[in-house]
Amino acid sequence: MSTPKGSEKRSMILDKALELFVQKGYAATSMDDIVKHTGVSKGSIYYHFSSKDDLFVSMVEKINREWVEEWAGIRPHFPDVGSRLMGASLHYVNSFQSPLTKVAEEFSMNIQEGYQGVYDRLVEISMVQIDVFTEIFREGVEQQFFAEVDPSRLAVLFTTLLSGMLVYPKLFPKEVREKHTQEAVNVLLNGIKSR
Repeated sequence: MSTPKGSEKRSMILDKALELFVQKGYAATSMDDIVKHTGVSKGSIYYHFSSKDDLFVSMVEKINREWVEEWAGIRPHFPDVGSRLMGASLHYVNSFQSPLTKVAEEFSMNIQEGYQGVYDRLVEISMVQIDVFTEIFREGVEQQFFAEVDPSRLAVLFTTLLSGMLVYPKLFPKEVREKHTQEAVNVLLNGIKSR
């Protein structure tokens, strides 16, 4: 069982490691770099994380957990399926403009043999966003707001569409990203709405 002090230290290690991953890149950051940057002993870091990969996956897990918690807090502000889809979409594209996104891209582009377990964990963690959209699409189908579609497949397609806007942050600054997101939701809604 983790103590509050232990949880604070773990969180601090994650935050400091993220700073390094952003500055140097994932591959160029060593555990020794993390020890130096955090001021925490290597033993203490390995107490919390079994490896640099585990530290990175834990970082992604923390950010995704925070995303779900934030969504749970704002979800009540979107009373119907259409507004909920818009709200979740804007929350998605605005939340994942973090420095971790670039690090995650580097990590996934350089995945090597033997890293399948880490990759599988990252995919599993990212399913939380897809689950949010699946729930919205399922509600829409049940309420006959949407035509009969497979909610989980539609959620994968839709989050892929939204993720595309995150790949080019310089092309899509926040105001443009939000406008494109609203247009994407409207196109989707007009295409799958029940007639």
